[in-house]
Amino acid sequence: MIKSILNAGKQPSTEQQTGVSSLSPWIMDTGASHHLTGRFETLTNVREMPPVLIIMADGREQVSYKEGSISLGSHLVMKSIYYVEELKSDLMSLGQLMDENKCVVQLADRFLVFRTAFRGW
Repeated sequence: MIKSILNAGKQPSTEQQTGVSSLSPWIMDTGASHHLTGRFETLTNVREMPPVLIIMADGREQVSYKEGSISLGSHLVMKSIYYVEELKSDLMSLGQLMDENKCVVQLADRFLVFRTAFRGW
């Protein structure tokens, strides 16, 4: 599913390798503390929350009052995604994704691998 998001517009070779997604691309951010989206319609399980101040990379301040989730497949879920109304690019926090899904991420210049935790971890 992650590969599908990253390769939006390309034809997947098999569903098992790439997943199927109607989502537009997300920016995978190793420094982001939280998932952020400006597209309310993509969220499920939306709930109101106390205001959260978000300081953007350019120093601007935004406030989020809602959060939701997005399923990326049967075993991978982005939870607690903050909705920021005027956000133009969606950010996926790799740290948050690993914590929520008990998985590890391997990054290199030409590949990205997600591995879910084995029993006993």
